[in-house]
Amino acid sequence: MSILFDGLHINQFSSYGTDDIKDEAILKIIFQDDSTQNMRFNVNVNGEKLRSLVMRHLGLIDNEYFGLMYEEKPESNKWIWLNKKKKVKKLMTKDSSVFSVRFKVRFYPLVPHLVAEWLGRRILFLDIVERIKNGCWCIDNKNIFLELIALTCKVYDPVLIRESSVEGIIRNSEKYGSLLMEKFDIIHCDVLETAMNYDHLLQRSNKRKRSGGSPICSQNMNRDILIAEYLKVVTKLQWYGSLYCNISHNKNSNNDQYVYGNYKGLSFLNSSSEILVCIQWSKIKKIEKNCNVIRIFYYDSDNATKISFEHNNYEAKNYFYVLSCLKNYVDAWNKKIKDDEMEFLQKLAQLSNNTGDNKKNNRKNISLRQSLRNSFRNSIRGRISTIRRHFSFNKKSPTSEGDIIVCA
Repeated sequence: MSILFDGLHINQFSSYGTDDIKDEAILKIIFQDDSTQNMRFNVNVNGEKLRSLVMRHLGLIDNEYFGLMYEEKPESNKWIWLNKKKKVKKLMTKDSSVFSVRFKVRFYPLVPHLVAEWLGRRILFLDIVERIKNGCWCIDNKNIFLELIALTCKVYDPVLIRESSVEGIIRNSEKYGSLLMEKFDIIHCDVLETAMNYDHLLQRSNKRKRSGGSPICSQNMNRDILIAEYLKVVTKLQWYGSLYCNISHNKNSNNDQYVYGNYKGLSFLNSSSEILVCIQWSKIKKIEKNCNVIRIFYYDSDNATKISFEHNNYEAKNYFYVLSCLKNYVDAWNKKIKDDEMEFLQKLAQLSNNTGDNKKNNRKNISLRQSLRNSFRNSIRGRISTIRRHFSFNKKSPTSEGDIIVCA
């Protein structure tokens, strides 16, 4: 059963951006759990416009983390990120009145539990659960994983634990965590005991709720509370939010190499999860793609790291797309920090120039000092938190920037 749209009412055939019914088609949006939503749209819009219309249709304001993928060829099962500038009409098969897309996560928020809409948080939850289930992120902390798998079980059965729900916890823990449970030697009793700890969270929440709500409404609220808690815990993982890719020439060998792209930058790992090279975003000049090769250029070096994919051009397209989206987002975020610093310095200069004015100006100066003090304090706190959490590597120091990784 889908958990995405419990309690959400969406007009299945909302129409956006069309004046002529001849240019209209139905967009079928497929989500991670295979639930679907439908809407009408103008086939002459480009990929970015269609993405915006879908976000509007779903009521997602915090939507920069999400995107749409389409099937390259019918029945090929090869899904490619929607081209921002290309008209959707050129991607549709002739005489087709339905265009199917998959709703996917492009990259991950720094603080996922603060995403504005609960639908966005649920989408993130489903995506992260699948990534952990499939072993896409390196997880070396048993306690964190135990919390995550217990919360996963609770989300799918968001009621206080009773005898009838024990079987569900066993079933869901095997479904979503069997690989790591075996790795850490975790048994079902461990998961059950940890899951029971979150009953106290639900009990405190239920006491604050008004009486008279339906059981289904109560379960949906419990689920959202548990998902928010899950998204808090998952950020403790070292590789949380990483866009993972196997870049080995022979992917069946024991010497695989992987690249992890996240807010810290790009990290290249071997099959033993040892970091070979770390490149922070501030050192990356640009990312380019030529056929099935992705190249990353540094600011202070002409050397390049080359990633190649054997006979999988669509993989190169997809990874280049998500890396570009992440880099653009990080660059915009860093620019905002610099702009805030410049605004702070300008206010500080204005304060210095007005020190000799009359009492009225003095009162303004006092108010400005207080504003600057608060701004400075918040800026320092934010910077310390950011530096500690997102722009430092906890593994061994990277090799020199001149290193080149070539997988050809």
